[in-house]
Amino acid sequence: MPHHNKKTGRFINTSMTFLPEQLDQIQICDLRINAMIGIHSHEQNIEQLLLVNAWLFVQKREQGTRDDIQTTVDYQIIAEHISGHAKAHHFQLIETLALELAAQCLALDKRIEAVRIQVDKPSALENAASTCVSIFRTRAELS
Repeated sequence: MPHHNKKTGRFINTSMTFLPEQLDQIQICDLRINAMIGIHSHEQNIEQLLLVNAWLFVQKREQGTRDDIQTTVDYQIIAEHISGHAKAHHFQLIETLALELAAQCLALDKRIEAVRIQVDKPSALENAASTCVSIFRTRAELS
């Protein structure tokens, strides 16, 4: 299982060391989800728009070499799980949602070595386009 060394920026695995740019990335961009989220009383009974971005870091192996979905991570399945999980619960914090989504992604496909999740809440601040949190987790960190 890889471990991310924050000082060097490298992932450490018992059998290998690699940089994030040596991994393939599958990205889901601006997944629009209406979900119940927030700590304020006016947020308790309304759905709010969230934009979720997911970067799935996978080992460079046979993804795409055979033009077969079985050789890669199915981003449709990941997106459906992200959306379903966000809609199924009322979250107080986007940080909590991001962490749970990271764990979900890593649990869904063992080929995913690490994940970055960004959750944007466009309506959080009146004078800002959006407020967001971005987290990066490796499989080792959540094991």
